[in-house]
Amino acid sequence: MSELDELQRHALEADGAQPGAAGSAPGEKPDSLSVPLDQEISGLVQVIAKMLTPIFPSLPRVYTDQNCAAIGVSVAAVCKKRGWLPNGIGGEYAAEVQAAFILVPIAISTALAVRADMQAAQRTPAASIPTPAAQSPRDENPDATAVLTVIKP
Repeated sequence: MSELDELQRHALEADGAQPGAAGSAPGEKPDSLSVPLDQEISGLVQVIAKMLTPIFPSLPRVYTDQNCAAIGVSVAAVCKKRGWLPNGIGGEYAAEVQAAFILVPIAISTALAVRADMQAAQRTPAASIPTPAAQSPRDENPDATAVLTVIKP
């Protein structure tokens, strides 16, 4: 048994779970990405609500942690009854789906921030940006400013 396997076994025992639990067959490694379906659904609803918050600012008042948890529990019960999502959201692609849940909101936030920066730069009046022709000789030679300050009465 490798050190990693032993650490996973200790972690499972500390959580009160049996080694090989979390939907894996005996002798099979437990899936480290395994999350109960109700938590997956709740997390998905929370991510979608947070992604849409810049467009619809009132969503956080509706999609509270408690409401998202209730949605997750109720939808997971329907999925279990109907046999839907037996391997969770994403199935064998769960790692990719989880990565997308992290990366997509960050990418959207980045795009919105860059767009806001670009709009702010466009609003800056062109007259306030100095051009080389508009600069005085003092701007080119900082020592000239010091000399002029000393010479002035």
